[in-house]
Amino acid sequence: MAASGGAQDPFDGMDLTAPGRRTPSARAPQRSDGRRPRSEHPFVLTVRVDLVGSRPAIWRRVELPSTMTLDRLHQVAQVLFDWTDSHLHRFTLGSSVWDRDAEHFLSPWELADAEVEGTPTSQVRLDEVLTAAGDRLRYVYDFGDEWTLLFRVENVSLGEGRVRCTGGRGDHPPEDSGGVHGWSLDEPGAPFEVGAVDTALRHLDR
Repeated sequence: MAASGGAQDPFDGMDLTAPGRRTPSARAPQRSDGRRPRSEHPFVLTVRVDLVGSRPAIWRRVELPSTMTLDRLHQVAQVLFDWTDSHLHRFTLGSSVWDRDAEHFLSPWELADAEVEGTPTSQVRLDEVLTAAGDRLRYVYDFGDEWTLLFRVENVSLGEGRVRCTGGRGDHPPEDSGGVHGWSLDEPGAPFEVGAVDTALRHLDR
């Protein structure tokens, strides 16, 4: 079934008879750049979230419902890395969060400044930006320290679900510590514990 605006629904041509599963039939969803129409069918994304530039790598793995908006995804990112939502942030489809030609999704505070064009995060759902394995979305938090996260889709499954943290590695980076290039691993942040993070996400989902 075609999505609105003449664009193809990412699950068009797929067997939708088995809840919780994605079974390819005629064709699999194709990766594409730019914002897409919303899917008619809810799905769950398994996403690896990497802190760009961290050595050794700091990352988290989460399950995300396709109907989640980007303002909620911002809150998820804050929980995943134990940040306090004290700075500006933005999401970007493109190779860099600073590329003016990329497609940006902005917080209300940055929209008010009007220094860069973009869409409010509250108006954009995950199924408009991430639909297939390999799709990527960038996020930057704190324009001074420039903590940059890369959300990369690992798997897509049909059905509904809640936000879950299922894995990860590396301490939580402390706020105002200079970003990946200024933060000294000799001053570690709070340890990452998947159970504690998942519990915090469960409360966030209420």
